[in-house]
Amino acid sequence: GGLTSRQEEEEDNRFAADFLENYRNSNQFSIDPLLINARLCNGCGAGPILKTACNDLKAHQGQCPRCKANVTGVENIIKMKVTEGIPLRDAIPTCSRCFIDPPKVNYNGCFQCGIAFNNWDKLPKADLFREQLTLDRENKILEAAKKKREMERHITVLKSDLMTESLGLFHDKQLPISSLSIQGPGAG
Repeated sequence: GGLTSRQEEEEDNRFAADFLENYRNSNQFSIDPLLINARLCNGCGAGPILKTACNDLKAHQGQCPRCKANVTGVENIIKMKVTEGIPLRDAIPTCSRCFIDPPKVNYNGCFQCGIAFNNWDKLPKADLFREQLTLDRENKILEAAKKKREMERHITVLKSDLMTESLGLFHDKQLPISSLSIQGPGAG
């Protein structure tokens, strides 16, 4: 007889676990190096925040990335604009010394709550984010393994049905069974 739905589920889970274990042991399982040091906002927990320069986030606060001039009081300017209802990304001032297409000055702070960051090392690590990335990836792998297992089960059923139908035809035409050959995918 066939497997019960409980037995099929247990077999699928074993198959998926083996599939995932093989994937983990391969070299394909990795996390983007930028995310390894990702941080979260120490005000609201938003993140991940990725580090692209030095640890001293105060050193370049309000600095023009092009001419290196500083806008003094950039944090206060941003707070004032945000309280007026201006979105944070639009509240960051542009360089007043660069006349042609002035860039926005550096703002090392949270784009969710607006808090300014002082030191990279004092921001909480985004370990939860990395764990979530890993869980999301593993869940996708498990889903793929279950679909693969389901397809294999369907192929087995189709082969069985084909064999039964073929045997019926051979019986009706009274052909020898030895002339019957059914091969699965990839057989050749």
